[in-house]
Amino acid sequence: MVKVAHKQSIVVAVDAGNVVSGLVVLKNGQIHHAENADNVKVFDFIKSLTGVDNKVRVIVEDIMPYLSKLSPQTIETCKYMGELRYRLKTARISHYFVPRSTIKKWVFDTYPEIAIPLVDARIAKKGRTTKSGELWKASNIYVNDSIVTACMRAEWDIPAKVFKANRFKISQHAWQALALATFYRRVHGV
Repeated sequence: MVKVAHKQSIVVAVDAGNVVSGLVVLKNGQIHHAENADNVKVFDFIKSLTGVDNKVRVIVEDIMPYLSKLSPQTIETCKYMGELRYRLKTARISHYFVPRSTIKKWVFDTYPEIAIPLVDARIAKKGRTTKSGELWKASNIYVNDSIVTACMRAEWDIPAKVFKANRFKISQHAWQALALATFYRRVHGV
C-alpha cells in the first residue's frame, strides 16, 4: 500500500510596513512562527515555506484610500506592497490582499465583549458626543492596533506580560499579522 503524504496547510500573514513587516505563520491552524522582519527578508522567508509538501497561502493587509494626508512612510509601504504582490504573483504563490477596514470590522463583530468597551473608552476619551451630550455609538472605525491586540490575546490565550515576551514572541506589527491569519483561519476554516 502506498502511503499518501498530506500537504501541510500554511498561512503566512503579513502586516506590511515601510521598512519592517509583521509576519505570522500558521501551520495547520496553529501559530508556528511570528516576527517583525526587515522587508528585504519577507519574500525569501515566504518562498522558503513553499514546497511539495506545503500548501502556502499568503494574506497581506491592504491599504485603501482614506481622507488623511499620505505620509512618506505610507507611500513607502505602498511601494513595498506592490513589490511583494508582484513577487508573489511571479512565483505563483497564492495570495490575498485584505483591506485593514475589513479586519477592523471583523475584530469588532467577532469580539464584541472585548472590542465594544475599549471602543467606548476611546470615544469617551476623545469626547465624541452627540448634540444631546450622549457618547457616540461604538463602531468598528474606532478599532485600533491596541484593540486588535487585546482581541488576539483573548483568542489565542496570550497573557499580557509587562517587559516579557509572550510564548510566541509576538510584538508590534506581528499582532496585526496575527489578526489577519486568525481572520483567514476563521473565514476559510484553515
